[in-house]
Amino acid sequence: MAGTASALAAVAQNGQGVVYMLNHLIQGNNIQTSKGTFTAKDFAKEWNSGGKKLIEQHWRDGANQSTGHDAPTAEYDPSDDVEDRDAYYEQEFMQGKHEWIPTNMLGYVVEHAFHHKDPQWLYFAEALRIPTRLVVVFPEKVGATALTGHVGALYGYNGSTGKYRAITKGQAKFHDVLRTLLKTYLSDTKNDKLGYEQAFFKHVHEYYWQGIGYPTGMNAFTDCPYFFNSGVSTYSSWGGKMWQMAEKLKEGWDIWRVVAHKVFDAALKPTTPVTSFFTLSTASGKKFPGDDGDDGSKY
Repeated sequence: MAGTASALAAVAQNGQGVVYMLNHLIQGNNIQTSKGTFTAKDFAKEWNSGGKKLIEQHWRDGANQSTGHDAPTAEYDPSDDVEDRDAYYEQEFMQGKHEWIPTNMLGYVVEHAFHHKDPQWLYFAEALRIPTRLVVVFPEKVGATALTGHVGALYGYNGSTGKYRAITKGQAKFHDVLRTLLKTYLSDTKNDKLGYEQAFFKHVHEYYWQGIGYPTGMNAFTDCPYFFNSGVSTYSSWGGKMWQMAEKLKEGWDIWRVVAHKVFDAALKPTTPVTSFFTLSTASGKKFPGDDGDDGSKY
């Protein structure tokens, strides 16, 4: 995998990363490295001898890592003439991101993107993500008896032990559905991005509670016992009542839905500009649920 490592190092010198490198190779371009010319054929030769592992290691960033930037809190109003503007900013974190194309399918995506010479699947694997805390699943879709979710999204609190417990029954089932969804529209013989888009949004609508209505056995004024992971070993309440949790979920999903449609539009209609989940939310003066304000209160 020495050639793959050298190619990654070469693109990094120009401020580029693994997705750029793969896209460059898929389109038939070569990469000049310190060891010579690196081609798509060289990449394929190293794939099963360490190349795949190296690509996967460089692809993902960790959850809840500091971005090195500050973001305005919900209380900040740029029109106010305040003396201490720093009091209205807080450290910005990369949220834990759930990949709609599961991480262990990354190798599959890369192989088939090269097979079809279609780098847009790399773009889907990179851009189709959502803050993990929003991935709350309807129990009946995964064989659970109560609300469940992805790791990071839903926790119960045990007052006697002082510990939080992840509520994730059925997590493997909806990940399997996502894997099947991908393989249905991307395979050796199929490259159907439009079909994938339609099936993807249908799946999202059916499986995840997005703050509209209430799961079976709950209503707006039911006590909310749920927490989410809001940082490293840090947990925040979704709210005192279920309507508060629903409100936060709806806000997050409404923002995400706009971004997700733009991701597909950018692939299928390349003139459409794309922005990020984080840009949209901060531009509207919003924080992610649970981010701390300057007074220590929760959103």
